[in-house]
Amino acid sequence: MRDETWIIVDTETSGLAPPIFVVEIAAQRMRGWQRDGEPFRVLLNHDVRIEPMAQALHGYSREYLREHGGEPHEAHRKFHEFASELPVVAYNISYDWDRALVPEYGRLGVPATGRKGFCAMTLARRTISESLNYKLETLREHFHVNADNPHRGDVDVQTLCVLCEQVFAPRLNKAGIVGFDAVAQFSRQTPVARCLQQVMGTAATPSAQPKRTRTAGTAPAKIEEQIYTAQYGRWGDELAGLCRGILADGVVNERELVALHEWLATCPCTHVHPINTISEKVEQIVCDGVITAEELEQMGICLESLSPATG
Repeated sequence: MRDETWIIVDTETSGLAPPIFVVEIAAQRMRGWQRDGEPFRVLLNHDVRIEPMAQALHGYSREYLREHGGEPHEAHRKFHEFASELPVVAYNISYDWDRALVPEYGRLGVPATGRKGFCAMTLARRTISESLNYKLETLREHFHVNADNPHRGDVDVQTLCVLCEQVFAPRLNKAGIVGFDAVAQFSRQTPVARCLQQVMGTAATPSAQPKRTRTAGTAPAKIEEQIYTAQYGRWGDELAGLCRGILADGVVNERELVALHEWLATCPCTHVHPINTISEKVEQIVCDGVITAEELEQMGICLESLSPATG
């Protein structure tokens, strides 16, 4: 990353059912791969019902937000002053940007803050091979990032800052992937196994799964050819179930998108054929937030190749 300014953002929301109200915005300005100034955090009081599952994750009740949250227009004004039109990076950019922030800008009639950058989770899939999976909590534990409440937005932002400084930066710089636009392009590049090979400097073929260890620190683990036969069936079956639900009505709803993102983050064998092929289609759907007719057709074809191995 050159001396470019961008911003890491994480939101907490009222739930998954539209309309989705943002109840927390946490952010950190970045210059290159380093933190630039103090972090930003604001709570918002929309005085709306908070879904029980959402409250269980972030801990913000309607009553708590009534007491501690700010008026939404004023909160977004402060956020706009902090972030302006900087490119936004989030660990689930399609949710934080496309399904939380952008609809709220329109609903409140406030100026859009920032512009869509790239997804840090898809970058992690192309940069890290030694973690058990790509859940932010797993990476936090693996790289020994301290966190008091791992589901608060400000903690997630600071975790991602550490990953940028200590993991993404040295690995991408060594691979010659420099500059915001180059990193953003790399975060969407396929096949993922070839990206890992480029960054890690070792073999990672589509039919081989990088062996994941619990070794601490940022040093890359050796990538060995290994097919997770025991786990393959479970993860393949779960993915097949999600895909069949989407194919049944031809659309992907909010909960299906969240479930697909969760599958991508937790599956330890997305490089195993044929899971690798369909997982890259799923990643594109998750990043876009929609599914096209062509992607539906491709999903059906991929599902046929997946089913015999998982049945």
